[in-house]
Amino acid sequence: MMGRTRKEYEKALERLSEARDEEEVIERLTYIVKGFSSFMYREAILSNPYYRDLFEEIRESVLIDLLELENALLEEIRSINENMEGKGRDVSEKLKELKRDCEMLIDEINAKREQMKSI
Repeated sequence: MMGRTRKEYEKALERLSEARDEEEVIERLTYIVKGFSSFMYREAILSNPYYRDLFEEIRESVLIDLLELENALLEEIRSINENMEGKGRDVSEKLKELKRDCEMLIDEINAKREQMKSI
């Protein structure tokens, strides 16, 4: 999800500025919103009235995507919990690690959701 470098962000912003039509702008803006921290893109997006208007549209779509991803991860956690019962120690440890990874991703999704709502 997030954690991309400043250099990658600047390249994505450059690609956004080179978009030839609204469809490309939406695609590239969505890429930025999904892939980078709002702390990186907030100023560039909100200072441009065109991007700001499109952001409102994109935000709702991204929030829905994040909710769907969170639900899939919660389902995966439920499945892991079911599979851990009666398994050997080695398998159980691997499943616990996978469960922790899912929980960390959910935390990251929630942080991303809160960032987006604050804009």
